[in-house]
Amino acid sequence: MKDEIEELMLSGQKQFDDNEGYVTVEFSCRKKKLNEIEEFIKKNEKSKLGQWIAMECDTCVEYHGEGFVHVSLEKPRMIKEMKSGSNFIRILSK
Repeated sequence: MKDEIEELMLSGQKQFDDNEGYVTVEFSCRKKKLNEIEEFIKKNEKSKLGQWIAMECDTCVEYHGEGFVHVSLEKPRMIKEMKSGSNFIRILSK
């Protein structure tokens, strides 16, 4: 995984926690990179307030092309709502 994504995830997660979840942390990546991102999450400190999730996203596909997904850090109550949608892929951080 590229260092920029790792830095974005770590710094974004810190801002998310420091601001009680009122900061948006999200990016697009290829679906085939999700396992690599999940491994990175397992090896680093987890967010105290949120979880990383992946979902299908029309905007990501329109902008980047087929095979891209949306990854974001979300509060648990938002995840509960998102899980019922057909575009939800999985929770990346447990």
